[in-house]
Amino acid sequence: MKWFDKHVKLREQIRHGRLHTEQKDILSLLKGKVAKEDVPACVVEPAGDAELADALAFAGEKQMRVALSSGGRPLGVKALGGHMLILTTRLAGPPSFSADRHSVRVAAGMSAEALSVDLARAGRRWLPLWPIPGGESIGGLVATAWEGLRTWGHGGLLESIRSLDWLSYDGRKFSTGSAASGMNAPDVSPFLYGSFGTLGIITSLELSLEPVPAERTAAIFELRDAHDAAKLLTTLREMESPPETAVYWGAAATDFIRRGNDNTISDSAEVTLLAEWNSAVEWPMEWLRFASPVTDSQAIQALWQDVFRMPRTAARLCPARVEARLRLPAAGLEEVERLAREMGRDTNLTIAVWGTVEGGWLQIWALQPDEEARTHRRAEEAVGRIVQMATELGGASAPLPPGATYPHRNGEAATARDLAHTVRSLLLKRCDPGTVYIPTNAST
Repeated sequence: MKWFDKHVKLREQIRHGRLHTEQKDILSLLKGKVAKEDVPACVVEPAGDAELADALAFAGEKQMRVALSSGGRPLGVKALGGHMLILTTRLAGPPSFSADRHSVRVAAGMSAEALSVDLARAGRRWLPLWPIPGGESIGGLVATAWEGLRTWGHGGLLESIRSLDWLSYDGRKFSTGSAASGMNAPDVSPFLYGSFGTLGIITSLELSLEPVPAERTAAIFELRDAHDAAKLLTTLREMESPPETAVYWGAAATDFIRRGNDNTISDSAEVTLLAEWNSAVEWPMEWLRFASPVTDSQAIQALWQDVFRMPRTAARLCPARVEARLRLPAAGLEEVERLAREMGRDTNLTIAVWGTVEGGWLQIWALQPDEEARTHRRAEEAVGRIVQMATELGGASAPLPPGATYPHRNGEAATARDLAHTVRSLLLKRCDPGTVYIPTNAST
């Protein structure tokens, strides 16, 4: 009966979204081993900003803390007993294109797959959306610091956001970005990027769009070593019409691609590059020895899908990892790959090097065969050594999302680091004054 329902007020407010209070319903949304003290008191899927604000107000009245997820897949949780879990699944709706179709406004809960379909119908593309990540919301991609396919000319996900709206945990609405109202306000998008929900709940975004190119050309370059890859990267950058992007997979990463796909990469390839142009390309004869151009759009998309199975294959085969990411000039690639092999051999670990050299993030993953503490320490030491050497070669370490392991930070000026910490602390006080947010191991 309603007078025994402690969520009756919230139930009346969540009219278009969903409210889950029965344990069997809540457990279906969770994954892994969940103890009684881990199960949240309720799970809310608000439909729109008003219901989201009502849910946060109810949590404040009941002195409940709040955890957050995009709801795209089951979530692992700890110690949420008596508290609220909010899923952004229903913060969705049709995209709104600008008159010139140079941008689109999307709700944060919109799935990447759905956006891709709408963009294809409109003849537009959002550059980081290569390939389409499964089960992810657009707001979740921002909150978890998904880089997307970083292009040499346009950057990655963060550079492709014109404005971003979010709700703080006390129910206030904020906007930021180059196209946000109140142009005198500072752009704090970089602090929301990779925030994992610490600063509030992203509700909508305006994304920069490009027309779909009339022609596309791509190729997987199967190379002997990182030295050849560095030479090729330099050649690609110096072309009259350079590719939009070129992504590198070192020896270990290339092997993971092979293990996750049939016939995408031959057994003779030691390292690989995948490059794409937004035009037809006059293919040099010498390139035919290690790459064949692909011009069919569906075939190109399939190439990207195949190579980007590498992280999932690595995660399936190795239960844990220590990671870092670098800004690295192409000239340093050979030395980083060499040290990764040496450290992998010395520590009995697989160390994968992959990503966008120069303009983007080069990922360093020390993959662990088990989750033991001593193995983790070996992985941390190996990654730390590689990052140290990379910064000596002119690279710079890039920040990881909160909670991710980063054994070594170098190449970042102390004053800039201190300033960023100060701004982040001020934002936390403003956006979560009551320390309401609870991080989870998969929050978005």
